[in-house]
Amino acid sequence: MSGEVMLAAPGVVTSWLPLAPILTPLGIGLLTLAPLRRSLRAALLVGGAGLTLLFALLLLAATGAGSGTVLVSTLGGWAAPFGIVMAADRLGAYLSVLGAVAGLFAAWFMAAEEDPARERHHAFAFFLLLLTGVQLSFLTGDLFNLFVAFEVMLVASYALTVLGATREQLREGFRYIVMNLTASALLVLACGLTYGLLGTLNLAHLAQRSAELGPNAGVTAISVLLLIVFSAKGALFPLGFWLPGTYPALPAASGTFFASVLTKVGVYALVRVLITVFPQDPALPRALLLGLGR
Repeated sequence: MSGEVMLAAPGVVTSWLPLAPILTPLGIGLLTLAPLRRSLRAALLVGGAGLTLLFALLLLAATGAGSGTVLVSTLGGWAAPFGIVMAADRLGAYLSVLGAVAGLFAAWFMAAEEDPARERHHAFAFFLLLLTGVQLSFLTGDLFNLFVAFEVMLVASYALTVLGATREQLREGFRYIVMNLTASALLVLACGLTYGLLGTLNLAHLAQRSAELGPNAGVTAISVLLLIVFSAKGALFPLGFWLPGTYPALPAASGTFFASVLTKVGVYALVRVLITVFPQDPALPRALLLGLGR
């Protein structure tokens, strides 16, 4: 399916809205790096999270319950599968809203609780960068761009985890970083194998080409590899060994956002990939997922 055909499919609408919840926290996060008074930077933090929620709500309204509308933004005028595509269906829009709600409350709490040591090292900017990565994860239409979204989240979360440099933070932060670097390396490997087998990383094209290919050992192997990666990021047992010590080591505002959103991004990626992209040969991946969920 060409990019033009995909954009002309029923229910697919070209729109700028999928970009708004991503670019808003990113741009305002950059503004918080300016040498402003603490009150202004706190206002930018809360305002950025609030605007992100507003755009996410507009996205949810635009996708319309039962309408089947999918909003698509193509960057640089390059159509899929060659360009970067942002896509928002009903599920992505719902999760964008939920992530933005959690981000707004966490930002509000972070702004209310002064922490000069962490704020001196740009905690506000890192938090908005983290929110950017979360929104990008929910709204990307490309498997490699999903990897990029995870890396944006992880760079910000690494910084928020170790800001303060207590012994507990450094110990748990090291464990968290090693786990995520390993999972990210496996995700890059999975992207390469996927492109080699199916010739695309666009999620819509992957769904079509895996359906055309039918049950295939290569697709099954890629599905299992992605299952391991996203299960580690979603903290499914026994791959969630890093989680119990990491969250208590964080400040309250950051820890709340980590607990409410970050592992859910991994679960969302599992649902998106195993159910909508590679559903043709589900026996082994779903059996493994069932075992991990027990």
